[in-house]
Amino acid sequence: MPVCVWFVVFQGEMDTQIVITSSVIQNELHVRIGGSWHMGTPLPAIAQEISAAIEHSPVTLLRLEAQGLAAWDSSLLAFLTRLNKRVKKRSLRIDASALPAGLGRRRTLSF
Repeated sequence: MPVCVWFVVFQGEMDTQIVITSSVIQNELHVRIGGSWHMGTPLPAIAQEISAAIEHSPVTLLRLEAQGLAAWDSSLLAFLTRLNKRVKKRSLRIDASALPAGLGRRRTLSF
C-alpha cells in the first residue's frame, strides 16, 4: 500500500518552534507533534492538510505521538481538540497512548 509522508517545521522566533509531521500508513494517519508550542505562534500549513486528510482520506484511525516535545501550553490542546472534532465527525478511532501522560490527561478532559 502506498505511503504518503508530509514533513513541515515552522520556525517562529528563536525560542518558539512548532513541529508537526504526519504520514499515512495503510488506514492509519500518524501525527507526530514536537517542539515548543506557545499561544500566539501560528500553526504551520500542514495543520490544515492533516484536517483535510482526516475528512477526505480512507483512514480509520488517527494515531497521535509526541517526538521531541519541549514545551506546550493550551495552544497544543486547542490543536488536538480541533483534530478530535474532525475525527468524531467521521466516527474514526483515535489512539493517543503515545502522548506524554500529562498531555494525555488534559486531552481526555478537553475532549
